[in-house]
Amino acid sequence: MKSVARRKAAGRKVEIWFQDEARVGQVGRTGRVWFERGQRPRGPRDMRHKAAWIFGAVCPARDTGVALVLPVATTEAMQAFRDELALAVPEDRHAVLLIDRAPLKAAAT
Repeated sequence: MKSVARRKAAGRKVEIWFQDEARVGQVGRTGRVWFERGQRPRGPRDMRHKAAWIFGAVCPARDTGVALVLPVATTEAMQAFRDELALAVPEDRHAVLLIDRAPLKAAAT
């Protein structure tokens, strides 16, 4: 961190932000329905699939956060999130964003 502060922050105070993303939504599934005793018929399956991605980051030192809800998780979506985060960082500070590097599964869905 000290080398980052010396090279990139140019005398500004350094903030540490923690970022993560998650997919939320609905995926239909076959289920059991109430019926007469001794019978367990299957219920209909809802084939619709709606999902969104939540990108978020927090800065515990300032007790603040930033989040975006986007329809996909792409490079462009991450850049939009980073642009939004940049607006939350005061000009006299430098943000270090910690990302978990977990792979995005089904990112295009």
